[in-house]
Amino acid sequence: MRAASLLWLFVALLLAPSDATACSCLGPAPPCQAVWDSPIVFSGEVIDVTPVPNQHGSQFMPERRVRFRVQEMWRGVRTPEITVMTGSSGGDCGYDFKPGGRYLVYTYAHAGVAWTGICSRTQRLETATEDVQYLATLEKGTPAGRILKAVSPSSGINA
Repeated sequence: MRAASLLWLFVALLLAPSDATACSCLGPAPPCQAVWDSPIVFSGEVIDVTPVPNQHGSQFMPERRVRFRVQEMWRGVRTPEITVMTGSSGGDCGYDFKPGGRYLVYTYAHAGVAWTGICSRTQRLETATEDVQYLATLEKGTPAGRILKAVSPSSGINA
């Protein structure tokens, strides 16, 4: 019985892919940091998702070009449509966008192209409550926080 188990283990190791890549993220930054780290932040509806060959060669998973109808733009050039690249949503950290879905998208630049993935705060718009609330404070210019300091008369600082 033990010999059979060892044989199956040997066969499984032989058939396993030699190169495996997996997505590894630390988790998204809070909205107040993610907005300023992203060159383009917008909400929009997916018009279409088009597979494209991977820029690193055919041995890698294809990438996807996602075209959006922009609903609201917080950072970046204001355009009615925008195209963003992402991975194929396997182990390459790509986001699985669905045509007709509405998303809040945070991008990063790679080789002059806007990209996004699951390691960013990109998410379906209906689940992006915290982000949308923060972005609304930016639009209105309302303070998101205050820094207060009590000054004592003995500090030598005139308030």
